Amino acid sequence: MKDFDWQILTELYNTRSITKTAERLFTSQPNITKRLKCMESELGVQIVLRSQKGITFTHQGEYLVERAAEILRLIKDTKEKIHEIANISAGTLKLGAPNSFVRNELPSILQHYRERPQITFQLITRLSDDIPALVESGDIDVGFAHGDIDGVIVKHRYTSELLNIVSHNNITVDELPNLTQIDFTRSRSTQNLIKTWWQWRFGVPRNVALKVNTGDICLEIVREGIGFGLFFGTSYFNRYDELNSTLAIDRNGIPVKRDTWILYTKRGSKIAVVRDFVNFVVNEHLKA
Repeated sequence: MKDFDWQILTELYNTRSITKTAERLFTSQPNITKRLKCMESELGVQIVLRSQKGITFTHQGEYLVERAAEILRLIKDTKEKIHEIANISAGTLKLGAPNSFVRNELPSILQHYRERPQITFQLITRLSDDIPALVESGDIDVGFAHGDIDGVIVKHRYTSELLNIVSHNNITVDELPNLTQIDFTRSRSTQNLIKTWWQWRFGVPRNVALKVNTGDICLEIVREGIGFGLFFGTSYFNRYDELNSTLAIDRNGIPVKRDTWILYTKRGSKIAVVRDFVNFVVNEHLKA
C-alpha cells in the first residue's frame, strides 16, 4: 500500500463520501475508487460497502483505519526526524489559524519567510477555540489563536488588538443599544470579551439583526449602513474612509483588548522546520 492510501482511508472514514474525500485530498473521484479497489485486491478483503445510504466500513476496513492513524504519524515522525538529524530546515510545515488571522496577518508572515525555498506549507483554518488542541495532538505544527489559551503548549504573544465599534453613520457609544448589530462567527473567548464589555456598559442584550460567517461579509453589510459591527484591530476596515470607528472602553477607562498568540509544543520545537519558523516569527515578525 502507498502512503496516500492511508490518507484515503482516514478521510473516507471521516467523510463517508468519495466526493468529499477527493476534494480534501485534491484528487479525483475515479482515483479514490481505483485506489480502494487496489487496496482490496492487495489485501484480499473488502474494505467498504457501498449503498444508497452511503459508505460503510467493514470490520477489516475499520481495523485499517485504526492502523492508518498510527502509520501516518510514523511516516510524519520519520520524515521530521530525518530533517532533525540533518539539522536541515526543510519539509512541510502545517499551520493552523482562524479566518481573520489568515486574512489579515498570515500573508505578511509568509511573504517575509519566503526566502526559505525548501519549505512548503499546509494551512488549516479553524476557530481559535480549536487551534490549541490541534497543536497538542500534532495535527498542526504551529498555530495562531486569539484570546485565552489553555493546555500544555508553548505560547508567545503575537499581537494585541483593540475592540472597535464600526459604522457607516456617525454614531455615539450611548446609542448602541438602540441600533442593530451585524455579528459574525468568532471563538468563544472573543465572544465572551464582547459580551462582558457590553453587559457592563449597557446591561441589556445586544440587538443582533444578522449573524454571518466572516468579518468580510459583516463589514460589507456595515458599509451599506444597515447596522454597526464590532471588530478587534483595524485591518478589516482601515482602508474605507467612509466608515467611522470608536474604541470600546472598559470599566477601568482603558480600551478592550484581545491578545493573539503563536502556539507550538516543546516536542515540535525540536524539529528544525518548526524551530526555524517559530524563531522567525518571534524574533523578526512579532508585533507584540
